[in-house]
Amino acid sequence: MRKRSLTPLSPSRPACTITTLPDDVIHYAEPRILTVRECARLQSFPDWFSFKGPYTTGGPRRAHGCPRYTQVGNAVPPLMAEGIGLALLGIARDLHAEDFAESIEVRQVA
Repeated sequence: MRKRSLTPLSPSRPACTITTLPDDVIHYAEPRILTVRECARLQSFPDWFSFKGPYTTGGPRRAHGCPRYTQVGNAVPPLMAEGIGLALLGIARDLHAEDFAESIEVRQVA
């Protein structure tokens, strides 16, 4: 499979999507790929969060481990997960409030 993109970051614009391939994104000020930690920061992981395993793997070793760049690239960003969780919690509360209101109406009629 051929490489389709090589994206240099901009210091003043939003970052592109972080992928599992470390050489898809180039640092905005230095001629290098991003570190795992830099990718994790773009994904909103706190600096204390630890990724384990090798940084990258290839060939047959790929079936036996999940490299750090892959862990970051495949992850749901924590702030996005929080937003989805809060939205679902709001929906659950609204549904529960409707059920609660209906049960009060039934009790008052009876």
